[in-house]
Amino acid sequence: MQQHDDDDGSPIQEDTSEENAIDMMMPTEGFYGSKPSGANYRPISAPPKRYVSHESAQPPLLIETIHGITLQTLPPRPESAKPARVSSRPPVEAHARFRDLESRDRPVSAPHRTVAKTSTTSKTYLRRAADKKKEKERDFAIELFQEKIDQERKVAVKITQANKLMRRQGSKKTYYMAKNREDFVVVRVIEENVPERLLSIDTFVREFERMTALWAAKTKDSAPFDDALPAKTPAIRLHPKKETQSGLRMILKGTIELTAILQEQLFELQSKGWNCNTVKALIAPPHAS
Repeated sequence: MQQHDDDDGSPIQEDTSEENAIDMMMPTEGFYGSKPSGANYRPISAPPKRYVSHESAQPPLLIETIHGITLQTLPPRPESAKPARVSSRPPVEAHARFRDLESRDRPVSAPHRTVAKTSTTSKTYLRRAADKKKEKERDFAIELFQEKIDQERKVAVKITQANKLMRRQGSKKTYYMAKNREDFVVVRVIEENVPERLLSIDTFVREFERMTALWAAKTKDSAPFDDALPAKTPAIRLHPKKETQSGLRMILKGTIELTAILQEQLFELQSKGWNCNTVKALIAPPHAS
């Protein structure tokens, strides 16, 4: 080892040993190039290095991250916290079964259907509409039957008055109330040595008004049939001829129209297979005694 002074005068020691001399004599570059050194140095005889795939470099999945975490492991709710808000709405249950596409597509949060909403289906609506139609037809039939009874009662009163007038005049002509094949009221006339004949209500009313007018002209009495009525019934005053005829025509026309409508309804009921015997029993008037 040799010593010499540096520029500033401090002594410097030099290693002149044999090992150091050999190292200094060997070149820094090898046969295959520069010789690696440090942590990256890997011998040539070492097996090839296996590189880590890009998938393993990703962070762990969320399932692996929260694995093992339960409600018991979470921190407890502090005592100073306000109580949780309770909802006033009842809990909504999920639809477990789907009978149709509408139920399947219906959201779970939607409220259940009530009985009032399910009653508006087409089948229920048609049934209720049919019941209402039956009720209206029944009311109409009852009203028509009542009008028919009133008309028959008025005709019966006029027949009684006509028979009373015939007895006062000494005539043997007699009037009776009857019904034709169509179940309409007609007046049967029986005279001595004259064939029996049938008169319609309109014809009988005209004949009755003519007889009462002639009898009133002879006796100058405006109420010739007081004894034909009950004692407590006031006397019937005769109306003018034209007014009476027009009123009777209107009544007869309305009755014929209502009867035709009723017959059409009965035919429709019979074609539908309904119980027509019950309807006929309700509409048919009682037999004249």
